[in-house]
Amino acid sequence: MKFEVRSGTFSFKGAAPILQNINFSIKGRCVLSILGPNGVGKTTLLRCMMGMLPWQSGGSYVDGQNIAEISEKELWRQIAYVPQAKYMPFAFTVEEMILLGRSVHTGLFGTPGEKDRQFCEEAMAAVGITHLRTKHCNRLSGGELQMVLIARALCSRPKMLVLDEPESNLDFRNQLIILETVRRLSKEDGLCCVFNTHYPAHALRISDLSLVLSRDGESLFGPSDEVITSKTMEDIFRVHVDILQASYLGVNYHAVTAVSLL
Repeated sequence: MKFEVRSGTFSFKGAAPILQNINFSIKGRCVLSILGPNGVGKTTLLRCMMGMLPWQSGGSYVDGQNIAEISEKELWRQIAYVPQAKYMPFAFTVEEMILLGRSVHTGLFGTPGEKDRQFCEEAMAAVGITHLRTKHCNRLSGGELQMVLIARALCSRPKMLVLDEPESNLDFRNQLIILETVRRLSKEDGLCCVFNTHYPAHALRISDLSLVLSRDGESLFGPSDEVITSKTMEDIFRVHVDILQASYLGVNYHAVTAVSLL
């Protein structure tokens, strides 16, 4: 799959544009991170990308076709959305929650068949939560629930995964589990993966490409190590930033530190 946004512009009714002339493209086996200050429109961009909010000009394209020309059912068979994990008030079991991901194929009230249950098993195994199958979602930790939501998305067998701040409000270990899962799904399973984040170090760790949004609606897109620089982060976040590099077992990692206010 190739996914593109071409000249995307969006504003809420009567307000100044939040997003202006957004352009990027991503293919399979690639991770794109979206960064920017609070309130800059990162989640709005995800919604516009997927057609949940309408672009006022420009558009989103799947393999060259404007998504406005693709049926909603067909679009959601190709793209799966993972929202931020929040408390689940309903007592679905993990298995039941993940099977809801098959509703784009079976219909909302359809009965899952053998094939659907097989895909559910594969999705649970892919993110390492098979042991949670009978546990109720309202009794899960934040990290466990986030993995369930990723598995639910995978159960639809998408070509593209869109995640809204998947590592927010998690401890170090669960953040790392989520990040490594996203990278593995991209590199080993061939998915396009797009996620927004508040953590430049996370973007440098797993994303091939990054899109940085500024408060004036402009954006910067390119390879992550070229886009996420001290100068760019200082301009966007209005703080002095140091980017430090370390190596562990032959792999380079980055620490991005805000050292003082501008």
